[in-house]
Amino acid sequence: VVKALKGLKATSMDFSKVHVFFCNERIGEYKCYKTAMDSLKDLGIPENQVYKVGEGEPVGVAAAYEAMMTAQPASVLGKTDKGIPRVDLMLLGTGEDGHVGSIHPNSDEVKTAGSGQIVLPIDKGGKKSIAVSMDFMS
Repeated sequence: VVKALKGLKATSMDFSKVHVFFCNERIGEYKCYKTAMDSLKDLGIPENQVYKVGEGEPVGVAAAYEAMMTAQPASVLGKTDKGIPRVDLMLLGTGEDGHVGSIHPNSDEVKTAGSGQIVLPIDKGGKKSIAVSMDFMS
């Protein structure tokens, strides 16, 4: 999805004010981060404003990413009336199986909706990742 942004011109807006957070990421692979850095590198987004997902087990990585997001000042991430960070633009991949980001229909992650949790750990089928919750997406 982020590759579509590669065609933007650096002069089309003030990219120095852009902050990039990841809606999902496979821990250890960092495919989303690598693609973002490659696709956005010429736009002038400061590298320290691209928030890479950390290393470790999904529960700890999700908790750390959520803490980092909630600690952002309002000038970076606003908050809903329930205290959930909100963004101006969210790019999410979807699939024929009905998944959005890394949230699949009828999964345990879907069942967290309404809990206020922002970042979810996923450890299934040998794949370790994090994903933002339905609460964050909505």
